[in-house]
Amino acid sequence: APPHADFWQRHSERAKFLFLEQARAEPSHQLQYIGHQLVPNASVNVQKLLDCLFIKNKQYRPRSEDVLNVFEENPSASTTLVCINAAKLDELQRRINEEEKYYNAYKALG
Repeated sequence: APPHADFWQRHSERAKFLFLEQARAEPSHQLQYIGHQLVPNASVNVQKLLDCLFIKNKQYRPRSEDVLNVFEENPSASTTLVCINAAKLDELQRRINEEEKYYNAYKALG
């Protein structure tokens, strides 16, 4: 189960309002959507991909084309048709981090 499932079960009657309150809360009180917390048993690449998808500032989130580009055919496995190309995923993550870094530096200048 996702890490916050028990939270939502305990507060089901107020879930909609709590979600909005948490989204607007100070960063230290907001719910975290981090790959290793959401799917602790998944591969590191799946966790990294989720980290790329759950970027808070939507202008840095990858386009669907960018996400699809990290997948490739998996000819060695009989049941899994595609796999994540780790180098392409690292490049996507690096690009997102750079864009955020440059934006934050620009924003700090005024």
